[in-house]
Amino acid sequence: MRLIPAQFVKPYRKTNKNDFIDAEAIAEAVTKQNMRFVQIKSQEQLDIQAMHRVRDRLVQRRTALINEIRGFLLDRGLTFANSGSAPHLRSPMAVSCAAERRMLIHGARAVLFRVKYDSGGFGQWVHRLAQRAPRNKVVVAIANKLARIAWAVLSTGKTYRHQPLQPAAA
Repeated sequence: MRLIPAQFVKPYRKTNKNDFIDAEAIAEAVTKQNMRFVQIKSQEQLDIQAMHRVRDRLVQRRTALINEIRGFLLDRGLTFANSGSAPHLRSPMAVSCAAERRMLIHGARAVLFRVKYDSGGFGQWVHRLAQRAPRNKVVVAIANKLARIAWAVLSTGKTYRHQPLQPAAA
């Protein structure tokens, strides 16, 4: 089985959308020599995607419930600040950061998967870390390093220059 992205099938649809016309467009698109297909996700990728969707929905519902409770209390003249003891509201910025940090974790997983081909300074750093720490800790450390690199590049406006590590002392 091969998957075709919808945006590549759309040009082959001749009239309004319905199942028959969609099937006809797919049949025509699949016969093209230069058609690009999408990789089918592994079970692990589907599980991770489902976990993130469920977590996002949980956070969204929790935030809505907290906001509703705060609204009821505000109607009664009761207010409370966002502190360590009060329920925290997730601001749009916090939600955006969580979506970003998650992307850094995904990027870090990809780096860890591909770093076996990197014999430079960053690769050496990851290899040394992987020898003494569990995999998830290594992924978070890589994500942290990527975030610090991104911040340095964005805050200084300079281009990133990879600094090779010095050989490890014996």
